[in-house]
Amino acid sequence: SPWKWIRFFAHSSRRWRSDMNHTQLGGIRFANSLPIELALEKKMVTGPFDFHRLIPVELNRRMANGELDVSPVSSIFLSRKSDEFALIPDFAISSRSGVKSVLLFSERPIEELMGVSIGFSGNGETTPALLRILCNFRYGFEPKIVPESTQAELVIGDEALMAVAQKRWEGWHVTDLAELWTEWTKLDFVFAVWIVRRDFVENPNFSKTLTALRESKAWGMSHRPEVIREGLKVLEAVSKK
Repeated sequence: SPWKWIRFFAHSSRRWRSDMNHTQLGGIRFANSLPIELALEKKMVTGPFDFHRLIPVELNRRMANGELDVSPVSSIFLSRKSDEFALIPDFAISSRSGVKSVLLFSERPIEELMGVSIGFSGNGETTPALLRILCNFRYGFEPKIVPESTQAELVIGDEALMAVAQKRWEGWHVTDLAELWTEWTKLDFVFAVWIVRRDFVENPNFSKTLTALRESKAWGMSHRPEVIREGLKVLEAVSKK
């Protein structure tokens, strides 16, 4: 009946207006983001936003398409689109040493991988860019990155942490790219940063969302045992997949 369609479009219109009144806030679906995002995930900190936890490459895609307003993204993403997005200070996934979540497993040492296929699932953008930088500028060759390989595998996030714990590639060379970067450059490495669309900065909801992010980070920093316990649960779930 026509009333069915009238009700459908009325409901859709209300839902669209509700979404427009909320910040679309992204989050990283990896355990290493929990110190910043756990309080948001558990709704201990709330605000005028819809929270979406996704893998890094999906966060990048949604920010590029205008589907998210505020989100962490691969640091390489911001370097390519700094005219469209602004950096939010004091929020990042970074390291000053090895992190065990950006790992290259290979039958041969990294310096001997010229022409060797290196498998990567495509879940992020910063890590393959880091591998290219290391291989090109430290070892003098362009790495051959492919979707799958039996000779070498680039693994990130929770999967990398579990691969080490489970000794999945026992007997292979394990290269922590963050550690290799720091040894070579004596610098920190930034994997992900939080950004905002430049056309959203003046939106009143942005300041409220930023306050919520700060509160969530403060909660995580002051409740480290709870964050660690939740991280272990996440990794246990990953290990069962």
